[in-house]
Amino acid sequence: MQTLAKEQSDHWESEGYLLLKQVLGPKEVALFSSEIDRLRRIAEFEPVRDKNLSIEHYGWLAHADNLDDATWMDCRGLFPYGKHFVNLMDRPYVFDQIVDIM
Repeated sequence: MQTLAKEQSDHWESEGYLLLKQVLGPKEVALFSSEIDRLRRIAEFEPVRDKNLSIEHYGWLAHADNLDDATWMDCRGLFPYGKHFVNLMDRPYVFDQIVDIM
C-alpha cells in the first residue's frame, strides 16, 4: 500500500530526502539531539569546506568543521553509532515511507 503523497514523492525525487513530521516523541527528540551533538564532536569523514574542492569532497576531520548548534551535519552512516539509529528505520510509519521510496 502506497503511503507517500505525490508531493512527498516529488520532493524525494528532486531533493533526495523526506521531512517526516511527528515521528519522534519529546524524549526521543532529546535523545537524538544529544546523540547528534556528540557525533559532531568526534573524528569522522565530513564534507571539506574548501572553495578549491567540489562540494562532494570528504576528508577525515577531527570533528565537524562547524560545531554551532544552528548548522547542519552531513553524516551518511549513522547505523554504526547505535541501535537506536537502526530502530528508526522500522518504525511503522517510517518503514512504510521507506518501502514506498524503494
